[in-house]
Amino acid sequence: MHKYLILSLFLVFFSSCTEEQNIDYSLETNSDVDYQTLHEGFTEPPDEVKIKAYWWWLNSNVTKESIRQDLTEMKEKGYGGAVIFDAGSSNYSAASKPPAGPVFLSEDWQELYAHTIDVADSLGLELSINAQSGWNPGAPSVTPDLAMKELVWTETEVEGSGERTIKLPKPDTNMYYEDVMVQAIRKPQTGERKVKNEAIKYWDKKSFNEQLGWKGIYPLHQVRETYTEENIDHALQKDDVIDLTGNFNNGRLTWNVPQGEWVIIRYGMTCTGARTSTTSDGWGGLSYDHLNPEAFEIFEEDVLNPLITTAKSAGNSLKYLHTDSWEMGLATWTNHFQEEFQKFRGYDITQYMPILTGRVVGSRGQTNRFLSDYRKTVGDCIAANHYELFKQYAHRQNLATHPESGGPHSAPIDALKVMSMNDIPMGEFWARSNTHRVKASERLSVKQSACVAHTNGKRFVQAEGPTSIGPQWERAPKDLKGLMDRIFCAGVNRVVWHTYTSSPDKYGIPGNEYFAGTHFNRHVTWWDESSEFVSYLNRTQHLLSQGLFSADVLYYYGDQVPNFVFMKNEVEELDFGYDWDKCASHVLLNRVSFEDGRLRLPDGMNYQVLKLPDREAINLEVLRKVEQLVKNGATVIGPRPERATGLSEYPESDKEVKEIAGRLWGDIDGKQVTQNKYGKGKVVYGMDVNQVLREKGVIP
Repeated sequence: MHKYLILSLFLVFFSSCTEEQNIDYSLETNSDVDYQTLHEGFTEPPDEVKIKAYWWWLNSNVTKESIRQDLTEMKEKGYGGAVIFDAGSSNYSAASKPPAGPVFLSEDWQELYAHTIDVADSLGLELSINAQSGWNPGAPSVTPDLAMKELVWTETEVEGSGERTIKLPKPDTNMYYEDVMVQAIRKPQTGERKVKNEAIKYWDKKSFNEQLGWKGIYPLHQVRETYTEENIDHALQKDDVIDLTGNFNNGRLTWNVPQGEWVIIRYGMTCTGARTSTTSDGWGGLSYDHLNPEAFEIFEEDVLNPLITTAKSAGNSLKYLHTDSWEMGLATWTNHFQEEFQKFRGYDITQYMPILTGRVVGSRGQTNRFLSDYRKTVGDCIAANHYELFKQYAHRQNLATHPESGGPHSAPIDALKVMSMNDIPMGEFWARSNTHRVKASERLSVKQSACVAHTNGKRFVQAEGPTSIGPQWERAPKDLKGLMDRIFCAGVNRVVWHTYTSSPDKYGIPGNEYFAGTHFNRHVTWWDESSEFVSYLNRTQHLLSQGLFSADVLYYYGDQVPNFVFMKNEVEELDFGYDWDKCASHVLLNRVSFEDGRLRLPDGMNYQVLKLPDREAINLEVLRKVEQLVKNGATVIGPRPERATGLSEYPESDKEVKEIAGRLWGDIDGKQVTQNKYGKGKVVYGMDVNQVLREKGVIP
């Protein structure tokens, strides 16, 4: 027995060693802050808090000499390192377009990359690698069957009865097609909807056939809105949906048609057409299917392994893997999606499939709950089958991750959940402009990553910026000071300056330059005077990366997909001087406890009260946890929930929600200020957050 114990201990030790990142500082928060650390770091900021460069290699047009010059200059001006970002899309100051360098990942490119690792080692700089050329992870080698996918279908009307062989038309396809299933539904006696949104409010958005938005603040509430249950006599019942997949072969359906009129639906999947973006010459291709673990295996083999092998052979300066913001639009299906749905939601998707063609099954209430489950499954697949695998791969290589995995371009995800998989959550921010991203809500996508860091015990909040698109070289440090202070106040404590473009000297001054970003490199006119500006940023980041954030209210933002946090000032109800975080379900379920009068997280982060979203539905597991917290003494603010989200465990889930709500909220008259004591805590409804904080003595 002892030998098995020793073997188990060895395996645990070996596993912990292989998961340890090759970084000589902590990525976790530390509440034990002493004056000496603050003073020494303010006087001479340590390397881990220094700004990094978004270091563009445009069309791989770099040389060994320019690489050494760039890194040496970064070191002298106070940078802590750089994110190597091979890409295309230059603006050329030279008389003619510079020739393209070696193709990304070619032997010549790898030689330049290895040289970079070696030089950074010699200078003590830290490197990250963007895991491809450009963004939207993909490659020239991605075949359509492993690219991003969507559900498509055709409908054929048939009148019975008797044995029939029916040719079913193939749906519109893009490069690739595979059948998913075939179903028959009885044609309703009354007129069916002519427009899908007439049956299901915002069906196109709820089914991911249309984006909620692209930039700024999206109308997330639309995926929760619904029509009443009136005028839906054409609704299908689950038993009305007949699976004929086994009767279908080679485009033809053989079926003994029952008496009546029927609609045959042929479902399939095809490519969305999402492609890599802004790649250097020779690297464009389809984006990998982010819902499919088999696609990630190809990504690992074709892209990640060569990058890591070369880096490790050249030195030790590569510390992080990176991917950029999601700009791939929507995905609605993948290989084995039916099995994934069963795994994540606990029930079979088959009889609900007509909902994805715009029909009501059961009732509008059940239909909307299924659509919620459907979107959550898409989000769960992306989280588990891409970003979690990305993190696991990096950790096996003793590296850490900081992808911009939380959008912000209306990705089909639960952003706080996906970003929590990062070792460093990362957002982006933009310089003020009169022509592009004019609104602050379109420019400042950083509070979300701050919430992730604060509620998941992560020390750094990283951000790409200040990005811009417009006249080149239009912002100097004096024009950016207010912006930098604003994003620091929103939670950022590690800036990746966008952008430092690598341009060999032969292209002159200002040289080869990227089309976007606030240009800050050794060719700009104020580079030689930039050390003090960089020093200011570094000192600020040192102070902001110590200790814990101070917040008063923890907001639970629900379990819907898509879901995002937009801006620091999106919470308008709190009095000036009081702050907040939002959290996803996994934080409430696994990290929050109530001790010594406060809601607490394992690292010591704490809040006075928990605020629930103003919605009728709530995740049942979350409500169970809320009951436990209130029993132990927590104060919870929010309306009484009426039902569970989704159809998992339905209808029993609704019954349990009502039972728990009865205990927590008691008998409530929603028009009155009401508090219900339960256990050692209480639930408050009808009173705003500031009133509750005053009662607790937080606000004078």
